[in-house]
Amino acid sequence: MPTQKLQVERAINVIPSDTINLPDPAKKILNSTATTTTANKLVDSTKDFTTNGTAIGNIIYNTSTSLVATVTGIDSATTLSISADIMLDTNAYVLYASAAPSALFFIGVAGDLKVTTYGGEEVLFTAHPAGYAPLNVKRIWSTTTTATNIIALW
Repeated sequence: MPTQKLQVERAINVIPSDTINLPDPAKKILNSTATTTTANKLVDSTKDFTTNGTAIGNIIYNTSTSLVATVTGIDSATTLSISADIMLDTNAYVLYASAAPSALFFIGVAGDLKVTTYGGEEVLFTAHPAGYAPLNVKRIWSTTTTATNIIALW
């Protein structure tokens, strides 16, 4: 019996946010580690944010703590102002250039799932089961979402 195969080129672990859409993994600028702890800043003395394509509005995934923020200013070659206090020294991060238009999902642990659809509607899926979610969405909300281990697929 033939089975349908989901053909995925890219995937990321989702960090839910009420204000920030999913990043586009095809637009990854860099991944690195913060070198200094400063409130509402990303400091990385090993990178030059003025020459690598970093811009206001870029999305930062802190992969050590599963927190997300956006770039609000480029203070210097090694320091970015960010929308939330999410970075400590030694925290790993990924910097993405832009949000993804939409994605499909795999839900690792069942629970409620609040999303913003590609069309802009906010929808709450109550008690969404674990497994693939044939949803075309651009944001998974942190409030109200109790499902965990969510992976975005493109």
